[in-house]
Amino acid sequence: MRSTTNHAQRLITLWIAWLLAMLFQVDLGLMPLFHGQSPEINSQVPRLDQIVLMAVMTLLGLLINIEVWHWWRQHH
Repeated sequence: MRSTTNHAQRLITLWIAWLLAMLFQVDLGLMPLFHGQSPEINSQVPRLDQIVLMAVMTLLGLLINIEVWHWWRQHH
């Protein structure tokens, strides 16, 4: 049971981190269509920072998938 709880806690933490990163992405103007704005990026944030944020989001997504896979393998 303890291992199941650890997987659940790690998944909750990873999803919260991913959602927070998504909020920053929206705030940086990378997804303006959700806000009825032009798709042109008018952000004052440097392109390297935007690329780093996308890399972090990709890494978090991969970690979520790996954690779910480990949890699934443990129960099957």
